[in-house]
Amino acid sequence: MRNSLIKGISAFIVFLFCFMVSTANVNAAETLQKQNNAQKGGIKLFSTADEKEYTEQELIVKFKSVLSKGQRKQIINSIKGSELSFSETGNYSLVSVVKNTDLSSIAKRLSKHKSVQLVEPNILYKTAYTPKDKHYKKQWHLPKINMPKAWDKSKGSSSIIVAVIDNGMQTNHPDLKGKITKQKNIVRNNSTITSAAHGTHVAGIIAATQNTIGISGVAPKVKIMPVQVFNGQYADAYSIGDGIVYAVNNGARVLNLSFGSYSYSSYVDSAVAYAHSKGAIIIAAAGNDSTSYTSYPAALNHVLAVSSTNKKDSDSYFSNFGNYINYSAPGEDIYSTVNGSSYEYMDGTSMAAPLVSGVAALMLSKNPWLSPDQIEIIMNKSVKDLGKKGWDSLYGYGRIDASKAMSNTPGQLSTITASTKFTATGKNKHNISVSAYGSSKLSIYVKDSKGKLVRSLVSNKPWSWGKISTSWDGKTGSYSYAKSGKYTLVARMTRGSKNIYKTKTVTVKDNVAPTVTSKAANFSHKVTTSIKVPYVLNKDSKVTVKVLDSTGKTVGTIMKSKTIKGGKQSITWNGKNSSNKLVKDGSYKLSFETISLTKVKGKTIKSSITVDTTINGSLNNIATPFKATEKNKQNATFKSKEKLYMTVSVLNSKGSKVKTLVTNKLYDPSSIQHSWNGTDSKNKFVTEGIYVFQYELKDLIGNKKTIKSKTFNLEDHRANFVSGKGTKNITGNTDVAIPYTLIKASSVSINVYKGSTLVKTILKDEDQKAGSYDFSWNGTNSNGEYIGDGVYTYRINASDKYKNNATYSANLNVDRQVIKVEYPKHVQNKSKEYNEADIEVFYKLSDPATVTVEIYDGDDSLVKTISKNVKQEAGIQNFTWDGVSDDGNDYWYYEPLNYVIKAKTEMGRETKVTGSILSNYYEEYPEWIQSHSVDTHNTGIDIVTNLSKDTEMQLTVYDYNHYNSGNLSSYYDQQTYTIKTGQNTLNYLVPDNLFVDNSYIDLMYVLSYKDELGNKYEYAYNDGYYNY
Repeated sequence: MRNSLIKGISAFIVFLFCFMVSTANVNAAETLQKQNNAQKGGIKLFSTADEKEYTEQELIVKFKSVLSKGQRKQIINSIKGSELSFSETGNYSLVSVVKNTDLSSIAKRLSKHKSVQLVEPNILYKTAYTPKDKHYKKQWHLPKINMPKAWDKSKGSSSIIVAVIDNGMQTNHPDLKGKITKQKNIVRNNSTITSAAHGTHVAGIIAATQNTIGISGVAPKVKIMPVQVFNGQYADAYSIGDGIVYAVNNGARVLNLSFGSYSYSSYVDSAVAYAHSKGAIIIAAAGNDSTSYTSYPAALNHVLAVSSTNKKDSDSYFSNFGNYINYSAPGEDIYSTVNGSSYEYMDGTSMAAPLVSGVAALMLSKNPWLSPDQIEIIMNKSVKDLGKKGWDSLYGYGRIDASKAMSNTPGQLSTITASTKFTATGKNKHNISVSAYGSSKLSIYVKDSKGKLVRSLVSNKPWSWGKISTSWDGKTGSYSYAKSGKYTLVARMTRGSKNIYKTKTVTVKDNVAPTVTSKAANFSHKVTTSIKVPYVLNKDSKVTVKVLDSTGKTVGTIMKSKTIKGGKQSITWNGKNSSNKLVKDGSYKLSFETISLTKVKGKTIKSSITVDTTINGSLNNIATPFKATEKNKQNATFKSKEKLYMTVSVLNSKGSKVKTLVTNKLYDPSSIQHSWNGTDSKNKFVTEGIYVFQYELKDLIGNKKTIKSKTFNLEDHRANFVSGKGTKNITGNTDVAIPYTLIKASSVSINVYKGSTLVKTILKDEDQKAGSYDFSWNGTNSNGEYIGDGVYTYRINASDKYKNNATYSANLNVDRQVIKVEYPKHVQNKSKEYNEADIEVFYKLSDPATVTVEIYDGDDSLVKTISKNVKQEAGIQNFTWDGVSDDGNDYWYYEPLNYVIKAKTEMGRETKVTGSILSNYYEEYPEWIQSHSVDTHNTGIDIVTNLSKDTEMQLTVYDYNHYNSGNLSSYYDQQTYTIKTGQNTLNYLVPDNLFVDNSYIDLMYVLSYKDELGNKYEYAYNDGYYNY
């Protein structure tokens, strides 16, 4: 279809265009089709802008993919809507929304969902006609479009169904009697059709019966399928889309759409595309507003848009125009059936469209296998050109001409074009052609007088339009020539289970000389007692076959004047001459002499046959010894004078196969080298000894021969013939076994070094066979003294009988030391209460170590690295933490927290300890404070404590306000007590000098414990009293 231009858009139209929203802005590239991306906005059709343009409270939603009912419901529930209907054709849902809802905003919300492709209003369509009175000459339109001449060719077929998708019709109208099929009311979802004037008028134009009491339709013998999509004056887009899908799914080949709107609907577009894909022709009225605004569905891709003309072949005053118009047809003063079993004149493109629909139905009646696109191509040429030459925006390609359309519509299969006589000479061909129109598969073949297939020339070739040519050389399917006689040429057109045939009889005269075709052959009587040589005889003949030597002399006769049927045959020869003796190796000829049954002598044909019972080739000398290293190879070269299959192996001195290098591989004549690296079939190195190459040979005829090379001695010269298992760790004072392997006999020495300094000799020049061994070492030197921790090296030196040397070395890590860390299992988080202080932790190392200290939270996530790989001496060490994490966050109020100390020896052995940072300042204690209770009173404090070890406790008495403000240097009193293991009771009395002036004293008692490492644990208790 042609590109359209939108020439004017009102404010109302702009609203509708904005209203259609999708995830791709209403898919300008995806939904705007017929005019190749023409804009499809909300342009009003057949009505003024203040009329109703879409169905209130309804939206059409297209989903990107197939969703379940539950998935769709979840999406629709998000806008408090409900699904009225769902169409699998394009994944569309008709959705109702809450009354008085702003459809534009609801559409925008829906379109943002990832599963929604687009949202559009349920556009309303109106019929395109104007009622007229009965004072005009009746049915002038039929002769205008040359219907009488068209009827001479066809009045239609009852197998063609035209769907009138409209506002209903009188299905029992006398002129429509017997024509109605598969009627459907889409609005009410039943088969009851409303009796309506418009639909009845349209149906009568298409197919009214040619009886003497009424009118005649364009195609009076076709069937009408009423599909009601209107509910009163309007039809909505969803009903129209459903109506189109129903019609095509129930066999309609032509769809008439005499209604329209200036608003685009994706759902209607999708339904039209579906109908076209199913082979339906869709025809629509262009509209009656005398405007170039784009009208839908007329402007959609795959729709043929029809404008209106009058009796003078001028465009009707009311007819729309534009670059989406395909054809024009009479649309003024059209007399046709209406409800009430009556007749009436009407004007409109609604009347023009069914004239074109009727012509399309006639064309399909003549050839139902034509596709919609083929119908359109034919229609483009079946018009009277009006207005400007060629296509124009008023008339499209022109006013439809039914007679031209029928003349231009070809039948499905033409008669066969071919001569009725054919004299076959063996060099000529019989030319055959036929024309086929309509999507199908085409076959052309030859049958004999009994109906038996002789030769297939074209087999099930996909075809849709035009002439196809082929030829027959007179041969049968078995490659021989047909005998003289009558034969039938058959053209078959197939579509599904339906076939159409055309035939033609041809008389064949056989004037072909007999001939034989045969290929060269090879033969060895040592392989088989005879050879069967195939050949093809082109016709039934008497055949003589002789064997000739290289001089042309006859050696023997295999067959003499024997009648052989034409086709594939074979001749058997046992390799013997006329004296019944085997012939010698050499080149021979099979001579074929033929004469046909009609006494036509053929040319003598000779084909080669080679007698060969030997294999020709030689093997070179083999170098010895083979000093095998696994990287070098021993080579054998065979010089072949013919193509040979080879299996090449290496055998040991016992004749056993050690390894097969190649199996049954075909080689061209050449010098062929095979190599062996000294390993067996499992890629393990073989033992030293005598070996030989063996060649098992077979030529193309089948002769076999086995030859062997001279023997050779394999010597083991492999390097790296000693190996070990890497680093070993010495962690105690007992012997550690250290393994190694020799792959061949050697003299072995083993030493231990510290750098380049010899520490100890384990083994010296000891002869050992191939195998696995181990040596022991307990970490002592040559004097039997235990050496210090560190990295040492053991070195194994091996020497074979050929004086080849190999060395293996690896580390020995002597690591006897274990770092012991004394640490508090719990430390106090005073800073949670007084965040100006840092946490300080004391711990003790048994030996010098490399230390890392880290803080972790309760999820074992790293909070802070205090120190990393810091070398520290043995003894008491400490670290502090200010409560801030590595990323700068304050962690005082996070709980629980743990600290981790990792101490490594010089050799890398790590000791790891974990302690907790107590989160409750007052109620949690280190594990060695087994119990602790305090009672304050007006004269002091009583303390009862139970410890698991001796320690020291300090009691400090502060003014509460000083303590709380952080002034810890000023206090009233301070006492130090030695606390023994077990239960201890302490009674502290406040000094008398604190009781002055009858004043109230607010005191803070702070008890401070210290462990042996220096870690402090403080507990504060507040009490206040008056002096009496």
